[in-house]
Amino acid sequence: MWITGIAIMIAVVSVVLLVKYRMQIRSFKKQLDFISEHDTNKQVTQELDFKEITEFTKSLNRLIRTNKELNIEYMTKEKNLKELVTNLSHDIRTPLTALDGYFQLMVETKSEKERWRYSKIIEGRIQSLSEILEQLFTYMKVQNET
Repeated sequence: MWITGIAIMIAVVSVVLLVKYRMQIRSFKKQLDFISEHDTNKQVTQELDFKEITEFTKSLNRLIRTNKELNIEYMTKEKNLKELVTNLSHDIRTPLTALDGYFQLMVETKSEKERWRYSKIIEGRIQSLSEILEQLFTYMKVQNET
């Protein structure tokens, strides 16, 4: 008879633990859903004080921190890339505008000497623009390799 009582007690404790574990897993899911849907510094908390649950909670929080750091790094790189593109756009537009101006002068002038002078200026501006574009391609290649 007392063996039956012990077996029932073990069964009840097992069911209670199973229910608590399930509740903890549901809590983890809700917390992770909230963290993934919101820009928050919240970390996962636990209700059960078991070694495995504590280790799992630490691993989840480490993963959350790493994800947050990667997201910040991505946003910083995205901002820097936008600034770079803006600056390059200006750096490319300036020689193109100058090229257009000198080309117009070359077309309008009647003097062969002036045409030759403008063509040399245009050639220099094209070289300058080529160097800027080469720097851009080199930068992009280096960025893609890292």
